[in-house]
Amino acid sequence: MTRILDIGQLEERLVRTNKVQKTHKGGRTMSWNALVVVGDRKGYVGAGIGKARGIPDAIRKGVEDAKKRLIEVPLVGTTI
Repeated sequence: MTRILDIGQLEERLVRTNKVQKTHKGGRTMSWNALVVVGDRKGYVGAGIGKARGIPDAIRKGVEDAKKRLIEVPLVGTTI
């Protein structure tokens, strides 16, 4: 059975950020990766990775990616 989720009810958690550097002929280019998990605490969860030059943009992209990858996790009571 499929239920329609209210995207506003999803809780977002930042799991990890990582700074990466690429060395070019002219110097180093820094960017960030962010692993983000979203869920509604009622059986739907999604994880996503965002990559950008700044941390806020990487987190925003990670949240967008996680919302696209929602899956249903069967719950027994309040546990998995």
